[in-house]
Amino acid sequence: MPVELPERAPILAARKAKEFRLTGWHVLAMLIAFFAVVASVNVFMMTTAIRTMPGLDARNGYDVSQNFNRQELAAAQAQARRGWQSDARVSLANRVLDLEIRFRDSMSKPLAGLAVTVVLQHPAQRGRDRAITLSPRGDGYYTAKLDGIDAGGWGLVIEAHDLESGERLFLSRHRLALKDESIRGITP
Repeated sequence: MPVELPERAPILAARKAKEFRLTGWHVLAMLIAFFAVVASVNVFMMTTAIRTMPGLDARNGYDVSQNFNRQELAAAQAQARRGWQSDARVSLANRVLDLEIRFRDSMSKPLAGLAVTVVLQHPAQRGRDRAITLSPRGDGYYTAKLDGIDAGGWGLVIEAHDLESGERLFLSRHRLALKDESIRGITP
């Protein structure tokens, strides 16, 4: 007895209708999508870079350099002639920076009557810089505390001015790597 089998053609036709074909429009859409993603990432990276470091410290570099050559070099020579010494102690605990600076003259006698200011400079974002005036503690010591300071690399600029004349008598610049002492000994 012969058995009649259904034709396979309708099954193959159904499979062909569901089969995906890559056309020129598909390739065009993929190219446009690819370059749109690349352009979006580039725009994001540029805006992030410009917001965090605009790269402009002075409007006119030439004027700044001329001012430095005339005034700053003379001030540095006068500071060297005075022979002052300074010792700084900096510690960070729970995001509070404790700062203590001691000034001595060329004979190692403590210096009093100074207005001491410190600027803590963030290396990438000038908006995070912090300035503070230190309080005299006696015996040439000047102290201050700053809240909300993160651990990491910072710049420290120390200036001491004469209380009466306001003339800058001392300038010192340092690089610091602050570590939060409150988390020492804690292992993850």
